[in-house]
Order: sequence, then C-alpha cells, then structure tokens
Amino acid sequence: MNTSPGLDVDAVATKGQFRTRHGSGRRILAAIGIVAAVLLVGAWWRRSSPEQCYRRGRDALAAGNLPAALREAERLIDIPGSEPQGRLLKGLSLVRSGKPAEALTQLEQASVVESNAVEASAAAAQCFYLLGRHLEAIDAAHAALARDANCLDARRWLAAAYYDLGATPNAVAELQQISAAAPADPRPDRLLGLIGKDGEQFAQAIEHYRESVRRDPQQPDRDRIHFELAESLIQLGRFDEALAVIKEAERSAGTLTLEAECLHGLGKLDAAQEVLRSAVELDPQYFPARLNQGKLFLIAGQAADAERSLTEAAELQPLNSQVHFQLSQAWKRLEKPQQAAAELRRMREIQAVEREFSDLHETAARQPADAEVRYRLGELARDLGKPELAKVWYRAALAIDPHHEPSRAALATIP
Repeated sequence: MNTSPGLDVDAVATKGQFRTRHGSGRRILAAIGIVAAVLLVGAWWRRSSPEQCYRRGRDALAAGNLPAALREAERLIDIPGSEPQGRLLKGLSLVRSGKPAEALTQLEQASVVESNAVEASAAAAQCFYLLGRHLEAIDAAHAALARDANCLDARRWLAAAYYDLGATPNAVAELQQISAAAPADPRPDRLLGLIGKDGEQFAQAIEHYRESVRRDPQQPDRDRIHFELAESLIQLGRFDEALAVIKEAERSAGTLTLEAECLHGLGKLDAAQEVLRSAVELDPQYFPARLNQGKLFLIAGQAADAERSLTEAAELQPLNSQVHFQLSQAWKRLEKPQQAAAELRRMREIQAVEREFSDLHETAARQPADAEVRYRLGELARDLGKPELAKVWYRAALAIDPHHEPSRAALATIP
C-alpha cells in the first residue's frame, strides 16, 4: 500500500537494488581489470626477464639467427646484474659473425663471472686461432680446460693450433682425447690419419682413416680421405685393398696413378702403363703420373721412352730428388755417363735440402714456440719448389711472433 503521496515504494526499492547491482558490477569490472593488468605485467616480466632473454638469445644463436641473438645480448647488457651473460652472448654471436677481434673484447668481460669462464675461454681460443695468434689460442684453451677437462671445443682449438704450429705430438694427444669423447665426430681420426701418413706410420694411418669413414661415410672430403687411405695401403703392399678403396673415390689423374701403382705391385705392368697413359691424358701436368710412367719404361727396358717421360716430369718438378735419380738411370742405359753423373749430383744436392727439411720438422715438433725454426722450414720449402707449403710455415712463424719481419716479407713475395 502506497502511504506517501507521490512516492512509489516499489519503484524506489527497485532503483536501490539497481544501484546496488550497478556498484557491484563496477567493483567486479575493476577487479577483473586489476587481475588482467597483473597478468599482463607478469607476462611482460616473464618475456623480458634476464632468463628469458638469455634463453631466446641462445636459441637464436643455435638457429643461426645472429641479429636476433645480438638483440637479446644488448637487452641483457642493459639489465643490472645481467651484463656478463649479455657479453658472453654477444661475444659468441660476433665469433659466429666472423668478427673474432670484436668478440674478444666481449668475451674478456664475460669471463669475470666464473659460470661464464669455461665457455668464454674456449670461444677466445677460437678467436685467437682465427686471428693467427696461435700461442694465445693455446693459452686460452688451456685456461678453459683447467676449469673443465671435458670442454671439447677448447680441446679442438688446442689441437688445431698445435697442428698448425707443427707440434704434432701435442696435436695427436688432443685429437685422441677428442676422438674418444666424441665417438660420432669423424674429424679427429681424419687428421690423425693424415699425421700418421705424413710420419710414415702407415698402419696407424689406415686405422684412423677407416674409423673416420665409418663415423661419416659422406663427409665433405671423403674423396681425399680415400685417396690418402689408398696411398697408405700401397706403402704396406696391400694392393688389392687399395684398389677397392680407389673405386670409392672420384676418377682423377691422381686415383688413376694410384691404380697403376697397385697394378705394378701386382705384377701387371702392361695394365699399369695403360692406366698411366690415361692419367697423363686426363692431366698432362700431374707430376706423379709422369714420374711413374718413366719408372715403368725403365723396368720394361725402354730407356729412350723413360728419358722422355722423366724429362717432362723434371720440368714439372725440377726440385724432386726422385726424378733426378730415375733420369740418371735412363741416361746410364742410354750410355751417356756425363748426363747421368750430372743428374746424380743434382739429386744429392736436393737430398741434402730434403734431409734438413725433415730434421727441422722434428725440431718444430719439440719446440712449438720457436718462430725461427718455422721460418727456416718456410725457406727450405721454397728451395724445394713448394710455395704453398712455404706459406704454411711462414704463417706458423707469424702465429708465434706477429713481428717476425723475415716471414712477413717472404710471404709478400709468394703469389
């Protein structure tokens, strides 16, 4: 019953209820807004937190997205307390970008934090190696390994630096550890095979070459590995095995020459000479084919043909002692003693240089920090007509002593 004129009690009650419900709605909406804001802030923080930045940067680095990795690195550097992680990420990104000198600055700052020290030192070893500063690469690698003997990246750069400096025993020790610790990696055994072959330890070389191929039958230099493996087998007289290996490599003047050596070893002289003829046709400038062709002519009693082939071989490599010895035999059979004597004198002169070259290799292996020894090896390599090998030794000298001017001047004279 309406007791007050002009006043509708029900209407007033209804309006009051509406105002109550409307106020509650505003409070609920405000609460929802606050929750949403908190969630957004939380999501933003999670996305911008140092841990997330670092994780995104490492993922980008692993994917090869270097610009993204560098962006995350810069974010980390600007976050208080996260600068060392940012420096590490930036240094690693710069190394991958081909900027080792710039990377070193970042890695040095990153290494002040113990948790970064191993990775930063290993990456610094890579930078020093790429910059040709091999002794510093060795020091940085050792610094990483002193903290973590299982750091394979540091051990790989250590092995590479030792090998380039001619310190092969040190390189072998590192490569053996890498091979054992990384049983899927074909590279350590590939290099161990080459070191064994160069050191005339052919049985060991064969084992390492075969292991490398077993680990990765399709590695990029598989043809070269098969070639070197066949060379080692031939040295041990395992001609049938060598022939089987040669079939796995691409046909070339080199593989044909190795095939001819196998056929010669198996007593098939006519077949060997035919294969050598194909090798010479394929590449008339291939010295081993010419040399072996001359040897077979001598064996067959064809002195004039031997003299012709060996003279052509000597024109290709005038500083090879073997070719001068074979030429002396050809001239002797042609009853030209003066020419034969001249070739023997030339052979002895070259052999003296070859002996010094071989002896100095052993000295270099014992003295990994001797720049003068490597400079002398470069000079002898030039004397033996091996300019590419000379450059290797001059660079090794400069890797030890960047101010070694004789090496720098000698390098400048080689095209």
